[in-house]
Amino acid sequence: MAKTYRICSEDFYLSLTKNFTMPEKWRTPKLRVKIRDYILWNQVIVRLNGQVIYQKIDYSGNFDASWDVAWALNQPPTSNKFELMTTIPYNHVLAEITYEPETPYQVGIEIWNQTKGTHEDVNAKGTQDADRELSADVGDKVLIKQPHDTRINAGDKVDLYYGEYGQPAQGYLDTMYANPDGYWEWIRFLGGVPQSEAGTSKRYFVFINAEKYSDGVRLKVSGVGEAKGQITSITYPTTPQPAGAVVEIRGSTKNVGTGTGNFYMRLWDQNTGAKVMEPPRADNIPPGGSFSWSFKPVMPNKNWNLRVTVER
Repeated sequence: MAKTYRICSEDFYLSLTKNFTMPEKWRTPKLRVKIRDYILWNQVIVRLNGQVIYQKIDYSGNFDASWDVAWALNQPPTSNKFELMTTIPYNHVLAEITYEPETPYQVGIEIWNQTKGTHEDVNAKGTQDADRELSADVGDKVLIKQPHDTRINAGDKVDLYYGEYGQPAQGYLDTMYANPDGYWEWIRFLGGVPQSEAGTSKRYFVFINAEKYSDGVRLKVSGVGEAKGQITSITYPTTPQPAGAVVEIRGSTKNVGTGTGNFYMRLWDQNTGAKVMEPPRADNIPPGGSFSWSFKPVMPNKNWNLRVTVER
């Protein structure tokens, strides 16, 4: 049986913000916003948790609309933020959410590391939370699928997302439809886990027909990672130097990436674009490791604009 949760029913000037928490776990929520007591045209902007639900100009003088908001609404105990803005002052608004209380629905998500032959799964009823973790290295082939002992209806829409526990979805991956037997599956990394995923950890979960049914499995990617250099300090003469003088420029660089790497420091003439000097290569710098470097070029008979870069 459908229920209604009232967010607010009150007068407002030009904008209104309400924080609220749904009283129970929900399915198929619809947000209704009714605005009255204005004339001429009125631009209406509705946001839920920062997501734009509606943004148009209304000419009716009595705005009344509803939208599916399962993709933007948070399940309890996470709070929600409702925002309303208009261009005509002195309005009255009724805002409410109509929803079905959560009912059991056998569904889940399963992640297979096909390279290592390991897997984790969540066979959830409703939005039962789970915290399973599967490890992978860069290059491993990973399959995301529906657990073998769960079913959904043939043709049901399956939206695959990733994010963090208790937070709104951070990224959309793909949309699929269940086959006649009520199954779906998706190859997450066709050519293996990409280098860019090294050192990351993401939770994958599914929306079935726009309803979040599974909090899914966290995929933790290790592997070699990627080195990235960042200059952390640099010193050089701050007074004019005569032609022929040896100018010392020194500093340090840190590996702020996720893998061990080799680095080159290079000194450039910014006016000509020519490379002035490069010291020996710094080899096998681990993540978080640093190294020192120095240049000692001879000052030419001109103003010198120099630039230091770090490269791999």
